[in-house]
Order: sequence, then structure tokens, then C-alpha cells
Amino acid sequence: MSDEREVELPSLKDLLKEEYLPLVRGEGPRRGEVWTEDPVDFKTFVEHPDFCGHPPLTPLQLKGVMGVLGDDPKRIFDPQGGTGKQIGVLLMGKGSGKDTVAALTQIYIIYVLCCLQDPLAYLNLGPGSKIDLLNVAPVGQQAEDIFFTRFTSLLKQCGWFRERFNFVESGKVLGKKRRKGLDDIKIGTRVCEVPPCIRATSVNSNFSGWDGYNVLFWVMDEASAFKSETKIANAGAIFDTLRTSATSRFGMRWKGLVLSYPREESEFDFTVKLYNRAKEEESVYFAVRAATWEAAPKDRFSGKTFTFRFVNEEGELEELHNVPIEFKPEFDEDPLTALAKYACRVIRAKSRFFESSEVIKNAMGPRLPILETQDVLVEDSDSGFKGIGKFIVKWNVSPRDLKVPRVIHIDLGRTRDSAAVMIAHGEPTEVQVYVRDADGKPMIDPATGEPLSRPELINKVVEDAHLVWKPDPKRGLKVSLRNVEEIVYEICKKLNVVAVSMDFWNSATLSELLSGLGVEVIERVVTRDDYLNLRTAVELGCVELLPSTLLVEELSALRDDGKRVDHPEGGSKDLADCLAGVYFLLNQTHVGLQIKKVAQPLVFKGAQAFAHPIPSNNFEFKTPFSYPVSVTGKGLRSTRA
Repeated sequence: MSDEREVELPSLKDLLKEEYLPLVRGEGPRRGEVWTEDPVDFKTFVEHPDFCGHPPLTPLQLKGVMGVLGDDPKRIFDPQGGTGKQIGVLLMGKGSGKDTVAALTQIYIIYVLCCLQDPLAYLNLGPGSKIDLLNVAPVGQQAEDIFFTRFTSLLKQCGWFRERFNFVESGKVLGKKRRKGLDDIKIGTRVCEVPPCIRATSVNSNFSGWDGYNVLFWVMDEASAFKSETKIANAGAIFDTLRTSATSRFGMRWKGLVLSYPREESEFDFTVKLYNRAKEEESVYFAVRAATWEAAPKDRFSGKTFTFRFVNEEGELEELHNVPIEFKPEFDEDPLTALAKYACRVIRAKSRFFESSEVIKNAMGPRLPILETQDVLVEDSDSGFKGIGKFIVKWNVSPRDLKVPRVIHIDLGRTRDSAAVMIAHGEPTEVQVYVRDADGKPMIDPATGEPLSRPELINKVVEDAHLVWKPDPKRGLKVSLRNVEEIVYEICKKLNVVAVSMDFWNSATLSELLSGLGVEVIERVVTRDDYLNLRTAVELGCVELLPSTLLVEELSALRDDGKRVDHPEGGSKDLADCLAGVYFLLNQTHVGLQIKKVAQPLVFKGAQAFAHPIPSNNFEFKTPFSYPVSVTGKGLRSTRA
């Protein structure tokens, strides 16, 4: 490495000392030595002309890397030392230079490994093995075209590698000719191999061939945008696979980087969740959160700025100062998207169906499900079909439980969507309703001046169990619809199931089987009205659920565009549909009315209003919420104001 300072060279006498003799004899490093040369620190590697000669990284960019790698390159992969951090989370805005930072980090990791006398032995890998560095990007050409191109371009410009290797790209030698005595760095479409044993590969989030990779370092590029081939968000699954694969081969010696700006609200966005984990005590995560203009070089912008004002998630007015004027058109046109994309701030969407996930969590109690199942692989030797199935391993029921009338809603899925089943029963509960006159106006009590009300029974929805069959496209496993039929049939034989609702897609056989048991089968596709009524029930405490992370996520992520209630792109609502389905059965059908007649009512004081079918249209339910409850010919429904 060149340096303007005068360097003191060893004298002949010094060269005859023991520590220099192996070099004089041309023997290379002494036996037992770990390093062939002392690696420089990351900042020097990036900036010094003998290495990458790259413009200095900004303080925030550098902080995101150094927080994981540490100051001593010899201790990066030392299980007993280093920073104690394994995963760097760079929650930075679009255009903040995340790709460049990740590419430089990957090149630096390769450099440090090349400074080892025997990288394989150092990492306890056998001869002939590969040390893998893996970059995963969203579906599309980003993995190959953006990150990999940036990575190989910086690698080819790095003076340290240019002095020690020939570059061969797609079979062609870069430069005038291949220099003798030097090994070749081979660059393909998405794989770069660096002697003696290092392989850097770029893939997208559809990739499934993780076996055979010894992943020492990995990058998840724009992780919050990850989708599978079926358009389902899969950042969490890929993260778990990378982490498990690296840990199984290297213990605690591996490193990873997660780069992204948020695409969803804080409760749901994958990268934001990781960022929050870094706040926990003794966390293995190191996180940096920064707006584009905070992380990117200042000379990228004109210097003119503006202040952006918005209402944050707490309902308070907040200001973003010194926002480069270059971003003003986007903030004016679509402020919510611009806040997420450039400031890494996500404000709750106006169309969010439930105001808070807490009300959903509060509806869950520590009860045992009425039955417990185990996932199995279902195989048909005649057709060769292999799929996802279940079998019942335990019933948590008493003789009295067997007599309770129950309902089931089924949401079938096979290849892309999951199949889901929910079992529930109703507990008649007394609530107060508004009394209305013939014109539909609330009647007023002359004595008090308050609206008149009267008691009414509704069925509190009590979940007994839910089952979810999730397809596995990577393994080519679909949901076994026959297994779903068998499980539902077994449940209906065991319990007093009085009604089952479902979409009749692929369900004709099941419908016939259940009808043979005396179960009423109702064809039903869940509607927006079902969800509006369900929301009222949940917010009033008239729904009692079993603990379920999946159900919290699905209900919390629901969006309402005024025409339908649906999940965001890449999400799911199979289990949520089942909950809305059992609500419909218990409160908007003759089945629910019959349950109210045969059961003893429970006085549920917390409920003051509800939306459900009633015998006549001359009264409506009290509501403490900001949206009204309206009456239709088919019953009551709640609607947003």
C-alpha cells in the first residue's frame, strides 16, 4: 500500500532474524500462522487508492457496517470476540446508497477471507468446500442487474484484487492478456468465484435451492418488498432460512445485512420489526434508521430545502426539516408514500379496517382449543400426489361440551392460498339497543331527554378451534383438499355441529357428506357487511378468540376501500374470513336465532351496541363509536361515517 510517509525497511540483519527467514526462503507464511497479511479496516479499504479508492461513505452509512463488523478485521468471524452483533439492519430511504454500502461490504468480506492462510480451515470447513456470500433481492431482475452489476463493477476496480488476480467475465479475460502466475476471478451472470474457495451469488426471493450453500455472509436487499412466486410476502421465511443455514454451518461466526425502506405499517413491515428488535437488551441486531437525505452524500442535492408537516401516528403535528427541494413534488403528490420511501416513516393508512391491533389481542384469552392437530405429508400412491395434511391428535372436550351447538366456516385454498377452518359457538348476551320511530329516527324519552333503548340478545362469538393448511410451493406441496374434507367430517361426527358455511368451490363432495350427518350446509362468500358487523363485535368485546399470531396479523392488516374488505398485496385473510363466516352463522341466520332460544342468556355489560339481524326494523343499537349503525331490510349493519 502506498503512503506519502517514509517507510522504514528491514535491514539485512533484520531479514536474518527468525521471523523473516520463511519469507527470505520463499516459503510464505510460517506454519501455524493464520494470516498471510494483516487486513486493513473497512474505512481504509473503501477509501484508500490501493484498495477500492471509493469516495468516503457518509457517517450513517459507515455506522451501519461498522456496528456489525467492528474495528478489528481479524475478529469479524471470531466467535469469541467481535462486536457481538450478527445482523445489520439499514432502514434507509430510497436513493440513500444502501446497495453500494452492501456491495462494498461484500467485497471487504472477500478481501478479509483472502488474507487468511487457509480460509476453509479457519472456518472449520473441509477441503474442496465453498464459502458462500449470498445476496437476495426482490423478484425480478434486481438481483442480477442492480446489485450484482454494482458488486462486480466495484470488485473489478479494486486495486488490491487487480494486483493479485486476473478477471475472467463470461469466459473472456479482462485486460490485454492473462497474467501468468495469478489465479482467475471468474464472473458469470449471477455468480462470482474468487480463489481459493469463495463464491458470491445473487438470487431473488423466489430462490429455493438453499441446500449446498455454506452461507457465511448474506444480504437481503429491499427485504420489505420480498414476494414469493405466488405473490405472498416471504421476507420472514427467507430470513429464517438464511439465519438457520448460516448458523448450522458456522455457529455464531456469520454476518448478515438487511436493507430496505418500509412498505407497510410498523406493526407489519418486516424490516421495521427487525429494527425494533435491535432495541432489545443483548440483541444480535445493530440497526440504523435514516432518511435518504440524512444517509446519502450531501453533494447529491442542490442545497435548497423545505419543511414537511404531517400528523404522526400519535395524532400529533410533526415536522420534517431540511428536506431537499428535489423531493417536494413527490411529497406534494403522495405524501404517505413519500414519507415511507424517503423518510422511512409509515403513517397508518386511512383505509385500515381496525384502528388498532390491541383490540384484537384483547379479544384473545388463554384457553385450550377444543382439538389439537399435527401436520402430516399426505401421499397418494396411485396418482403420485403429495400434499399438506393434518390429523387430530387430541380432543379437549367433556361430555357436556359434546352437546353444545357449534358452527364451522371453511375457506378453501390449494396452491397459492391456505385452507382454513374455524369452529365456534354462541353465548347469548344481552345488549341495549336504540328504539326508532316509523321514520327511522331515534325515539326520545320525554322524562330524561335521552334516546329510548331496550335490551336485545345477540350471540357472543366464542372460538373453539381453528386449523390452517398452508401450501409449500418450494417443495411442490399443495393442500390436500381430501384431507380437509376428512378432518371436517371427523369434527362434525364428534361434535354437535349444526351448520357449516363455505364457498362451494371444490366442496360438492364435502357438502354431501355433511348433509348426510344432518348438518345444514350454507353456501356463503364472506362480504364487506360481514366484516363490518364482525368489527363491531370485536370492538365491543363480543368476540372471544384463541391466541393466534396469524389471526392478529390478518385482521390488523385488513383494508377497506368502501366496496370490499381485503388484505394488502402479498397478505392473506383466510383465517379472518373464517371468523367473519362464523359470526355470520351465529348472528345473521336462523341457526343463530335457534341457539339464542335454547341457551340461557349471559348479561354482558361491556356491550352497549351491536349490528345483527333482528325481527323488525323499528329500533337500532346504541353505538359509542364515531361511525353510525344503520338499518337495512336484512338486518342491521355498521358503516363508517
